[in-house]
Amino acid sequence: MFDNGRSASYAYFIEFFDIKTSKASLIFSFGTVMGLLANLTAKYWLPFFGIVRSASVALGFITFGCLTVYLSAVFRSFEITLVGAGFGGLGMGFLSVAMNILVTEGSESRLRKKYLSGLHGVYGLSSLTAPLLLNMVIGLGYSWKEFFLFISLIGLCVFLYSLRVEDNHKESLRERTAADQGAFKDKLLVGLFLAFYVSGEILISSRLSFYLIDYLSYDPKLANQFLSVFFLCLMSGRLMFAFFNFRFSTERVIFTCLCSSLVTCVLGFWIHPIFLCLLGLTMAPVFPLSIDWIKEVYNETSHIFIAFSMTCVGLLLSVLHLGIGMISTNFSIRVALYSYFAFFALALLFFSIATKKSRH
Repeated sequence: MFDNGRSASYAYFIEFFDIKTSKASLIFSFGTVMGLLANLTAKYWLPFFGIVRSASVALGFITFGCLTVYLSAVFRSFEITLVGAGFGGLGMGFLSVAMNILVTEGSESRLRKKYLSGLHGVYGLSSLTAPLLLNMVIGLGYSWKEFFLFISLIGLCVFLYSLRVEDNHKESLRERTAADQGAFKDKLLVGLFLAFYVSGEILISSRLSFYLIDYLSYDPKLANQFLSVFFLCLMSGRLMFAFFNFRFSTERVIFTCLCSSLVTCVLGFWIHPIFLCLLGLTMAPVFPLSIDWIKEVYNETSHIFIAFSMTCVGLLLSVLHLGIGMISTNFSIRVALYSYFAFFALALLFFSIATKKSRH
């Protein structure tokens, strides 16, 4: 909610603090850098805190970040906003590692796909509800800053409740981490696969609306409706795997989704942009099923592979927006979006190599 709330409140930040978009974008940059820091140091804090307590620490950081953003508006200090964005980003970095490992470690193998799909389906739901909740808060006569106060109170309640949950995996996780770190080449293949996949997904979700407005001259309201359809497809696709049983191997589903996403993107560029919205449906299962695949293949060291993969994701995302912005400025947003094909082709390549190596 914090992550998507920043995006929904972006225009309000610019207006309230009377700053340029280049300065306002630091809200995202600070969060990304701090999230990357969390990913890079996961091998130290994950065994120390344990999975459950790491999630609690993440909630604490995010809650503090939300409250700090609210206070920055009270004191009219954009610098304090950046501090809040940094703590929020740090918390999201902790959470991205901890929650995926928590589900893989705490669920039965027959239910793991459903739980992971449900987890990421909820993330999709938050993408839809964050702007709606912001509009509701403003509609009640409050402002954007009360939105961050409201979600900080929700976060505080969840944080306090999480302290009551016991961690039954901490000692075994610490022992397994000390015993085996996994082969670096294997971790790199899996990490690059997930990094390129996530970059492709973020590229579409963050630039679709701008592409429709800037390149195709769509009305902003219509463009945002297209974006809503994309997130609805993303959420629906993941929840579908959470509630229904599919008798296909995880590898086959991932391969099929990656290939069908490339085809759908071609249709979106050269037939009709509605197919770009449907990318949400074809991409939806890839990430949660990839985490499930990592657990299946690298069982005892899966938490290390997941943490390493999140680091690769963070590294690539840290340069993604800058690179896409430069291509958009020098060429066009359409040319920038063509990089989606490269991201997904590389994701398909690295996943193919990783699956072949895992069979030997």
